[in-house]
Amino acid sequence: MTIQLDSHLDQLLPVTFARLLTLCGFDLTDPNFKDTPNRMGKVYKELLYGHSLAAAQELQNHLLKTFPSDLDEMVVVRNIDSVGVCPHHILPVSYTTHVAYIPDQKVIGYSKIPRLVKILSSRAVLQEQLVSDVADVLMNSLQPQGVAVHMTGIHACAKIRGVKSHDADMVICCLRGCLKNPDSKAEFLSMIAGK
Repeated sequence: MTIQLDSHLDQLLPVTFARLLTLCGFDLTDPNFKDTPNRMGKVYKELLYGHSLAAAQELQNHLLKTFPSDLDEMVVVRNIDSVGVCPHHILPVSYTTHVAYIPDQKVIGYSKIPRLVKILSSRAVLQEQLVSDVADVLMNSLQPQGVAVHMTGIHACAKIRGVKSHDADMVICCLRGCLKNPDSKAEFLSMIAGK
């Protein structure tokens, strides 16, 4: 599902959260809750930044910047922290992501990979789709020989409600191109493990 967050949300979100809190019985004249609707609006606008036109423009502007290179070895960026929300409950998901690619005559600036992960994470998206989106964007924009994305997600929806599984996390590894090769995959997994 594609949605676009627009500037009108700056006014709409606080009003919506104020109504929700009032329906739940909160007294918004209480000093502890007086500014809560505004804070909630800012939080969710940030958590859903990846759906905004600004995010789409940021991705377009930064991912077009590549540099020529003869390197044909694996490039790995580890321990990228990001936050998004699950689409089922709109509760936070904390991700740790490792990304690798093997260049094909061009490389991307180091900081662009964490930027890509953070933007794509800040959406209401299933982790299964998110890991695939990161891999696909890198494959399409950088056209490397291969891409690997390893993502661990800690889902508040499973931690604080329902099953209340405090220690469970979800791990997904997505491979594209030559990184599907068992030897390359093993090298990637070894590198992200720090061995």
